[in-house]
Amino acid sequence: MQNKLISNTLHEQIPMYPDVVTAFIDQIKKFREFLDSYGKRILVPLGFYNMMLRTKQPNYNLPEYEIDSIIPSYQIIVDLNEDFIGVLNDAVDAARSAQLEISEKDVIPCETIVFDQILDSLFAITKRISRTYTLYAIDYPFALTKNTFLEKNHSQYFGQTRRIQKASEAMGYSLEQLLEGIMKFPMTLYIAFKRIFDGIPSIYKRWADMYKVLMSIKKTSEKTEDTLNDIREHLIVSQAKIDINFNGGIATEELYDENRRLIKFVDGEVTDIQTFDYDGSPMEQSLFATKENKEVRFYIFNDTLFMTTQPKRSIFSVITHSSLKGILFKKKFALTQCTVKEKPDNRELEQYCCDLIEDTPQKTFLTIKFEKDPDLQQFIQNFSSAKLAFLKTQCFGINPKEFVSKVKSEKGRLTPRFFNYCTNIIATRGIMEEGIFRISSEQKNINRLISRIDQGDCYFEIINPHDAANLIKTYLRTLPQSIAGDKLDDFIDAIASKEPIEETKKVFETMDESNVAVMYIFTKLLIVVESKKEINKMGIDNLCIVVAPTFFWKKGEMQRQNGFEIVQFMMQHQEVFDVYKEKVNAEIQKDQDRMKKEEELYQETMQIAFEKHCEEEKKRIQITDEKPTMTIDEFKKAKLLELLEKERAEKAALNEKKRLEREVKEKEEEEKRKVLEAEREKERLEAVERQKEIDRLENEEARAKLAREEKRAQIDAELAAMEKKDKETALENERKLKEAELKLVEEKLRQKEAEMKAQEEKRANAAKVVGMCAVCNTEVYNTEDSINAGKRLVHERCFVCKKCKVPIEGRFAWKDDVGGFVCADCVAKANASAGVPSDKTCGKCGKEIEGKMLKAMGKFWHPECFVCSMCGGKISGGFGNLDGKPICKECNAKL
Repeated sequence: MQNKLISNTLHEQIPMYPDVVTAFIDQIKKFREFLDSYGKRILVPLGFYNMMLRTKQPNYNLPEYEIDSIIPSYQIIVDLNEDFIGVLNDAVDAARSAQLEISEKDVIPCETIVFDQILDSLFAITKRISRTYTLYAIDYPFALTKNTFLEKNHSQYFGQTRRIQKASEAMGYSLEQLLEGIMKFPMTLYIAFKRIFDGIPSIYKRWADMYKVLMSIKKTSEKTEDTLNDIREHLIVSQAKIDINFNGGIATEELYDENRRLIKFVDGEVTDIQTFDYDGSPMEQSLFATKENKEVRFYIFNDTLFMTTQPKRSIFSVITHSSLKGILFKKKFALTQCTVKEKPDNRELEQYCCDLIEDTPQKTFLTIKFEKDPDLQQFIQNFSSAKLAFLKTQCFGINPKEFVSKVKSEKGRLTPRFFNYCTNIIATRGIMEEGIFRISSEQKNINRLISRIDQGDCYFEIINPHDAANLIKTYLRTLPQSIAGDKLDDFIDAIASKEPIEETKKVFETMDESNVAVMYIFTKLLIVVESKKEINKMGIDNLCIVVAPTFFWKKGEMQRQNGFEIVQFMMQHQEVFDVYKEKVNAEIQKDQDRMKKEEELYQETMQIAFEKHCEEEKKRIQITDEKPTMTIDEFKKAKLLELLEKERAEKAALNEKKRLEREVKEKEEEEKRKVLEAEREKERLEAVERQKEIDRLENEEARAKLAREEKRAQIDAELAAMEKKDKETALENERKLKEAELKLVEEKLRQKEAEMKAQEEKRANAAKVVGMCAVCNTEVYNTEDSINAGKRLVHERCFVCKKCKVPIEGRFAWKDDVGGFVCADCVAKANASAGVPSDKTCGKCGKEIEGKMLKAMGKFWHPECFVCSMCGGKISGGFGNLDGKPICKECNAKL
């Protein structure tokens, strides 16, 4: 495969030790031609694939979101190849310029000039290659499955693409072969670059730097080879229709992709991706419906079981919270920490099923149904032999105690290794950097470092100390809760007490030992940084302002002022950590010894490589000395160089003038930049002071507002008391006035009664009594108007209807219940409303019923006559019949 795609491996095309400058230039040219040929053979055909996908040719319906997975990292790799070619072009130009300045035979100065220029560019390029192929190794298996889909379902499209390849003089390989060609590129690049490296003289001052670049390319090539081997060993080709049954659905929280971005799911599909700052708040979404029927393909890669649907190939899987702590990539998720178990009733029911059971307390399971038993057995065999090794070194997002207890390599420690490594970098190199802990780094660098840490790599090279500082701040901010836990109020009370040091120690006793150790190491580092404040411009105030929100925070709020005071107190009183100092310092010293030992081992390895290189160089020099020192052609070339010396000197003077002008311009720009940075720093400090003044004014305003509210409440209480007193006085005056009026009325009534009594006595003496009034029950005199109503004597003024109060004319009736006469109209109305016929008689007293009546046992009753015949009590509710007489239910029960 590799020989077909990249036939020129430069084993014989490039000489190992060029004897003259011309040969060295030819060597660089061949290296450039090799990269250019690689681009035409591999990258150009991939470009046509990419173009066809993005222009959406007819009869091609692949969803938009799957395009990026077809040609993974394509544009990045193209840019890298072009950058590498550009570096070699510059190297050729530099070698030609050097050829005019030095002797044709003197190759070493020419190599020195060229390699200096190459190294300055290769440091950045090799790191980009490493990062690119790390991502490409993850995308590669997905590109393979997409390619199979294209060949199967879009033959017309695939044929058209192949025709374009042939028309562009490409080799006409399939997409799968081209993708594998990219995977082979780092190894071929290593072989070619090593041929260049072997020709570097040992006296070259940057030999070690060139060796580092070579080792970086070698490491990348080894990773890609491991990836190819893993794919060959672990790819599961098992395709079947399955029934997926999720018991109650699966809930997840805190889902992230590789850029620490939150991903929202609806029914298993990615619906939204938004960047946000993690504040610890959970997010729960149901990933799948209860039951789904899908045709899928299973394969295992990078310690992960993937399941892809047919034909859309949407990646789906079961995700648990524990599997989300590493780096996840959108639409690529894993069913992790699980075992496969065959159903016991497969043979009886002729259903070939198995369960994937999650090894967690929830025991979530996924039921998979196959059409044939061999498919089931093949799947179980492949799954069992895959040897999944799940990541268990996630460091970011869990507290230090949990991390050091779970990870085998960290057991017995107080803090993660990477934390001590970053603090050591800052303490040795970062304290001389201006704005350390304040200046931010590129987020992609932080994400890359987080990925390496979560993969268990604790000792890695950090070139920029600002990356180490921002990595520490990111780690502290992504903890489930702040490193101080919920002890913020306790710390505030402790430093405000009479014995702040002792009280702070007591607070530490209630915290996890790992958290206290992290706080001690961090505050100790801040003291070291503060000691160089004249250089790094980070005094104690600036440091506390920057790191206090990292130490003390709560979900949804920032404890700025209080955290500032606590961090400042810990920096000024390191004795609060006396209990933990010895153990933590021993751990730090152990880590430093280990790093020193690894550095010594690396230097020893480099020394061995250097000695071997020197031996090979001696052999080369010995072989060169045996050759004639100069030929006729070389003599002619030397004369030609002498003739060109004048021209070279003029060009050199012009170049020197341009260089000096460029240096002056760069110096002016540097001075402007420093002035601008100083102004920005001054503005920032002024902003900090303004913020402090605003906070002070806000506090004073709050206290004044509280005092005003208390005064207003006091005034309201006094007004309420006065109002109450006024009301009581008014009520008392009104009562006295009413009593006076009442006494006056009573006095008038007594006078009226006395007058009436006197008149009655006077009338009594003058008149004769003829009877008593039946209505008012007073004496009727012969001098008064009276009426004989039936057998009753009544005053004429009293002969009125008791109900309607109208003088009676015509028929009337006497009513004992009202104690007076009732007119015929009122009697008729009463009878009509009660439904009583005028001829009804009471079942007890036998009297005619007028007014209200009761009907029971076939008779009519006065309400007062309808009583129990035994106990004489009033009947309410049920009753019984005893010889035609009513009895209450109590008496009836006794009978």
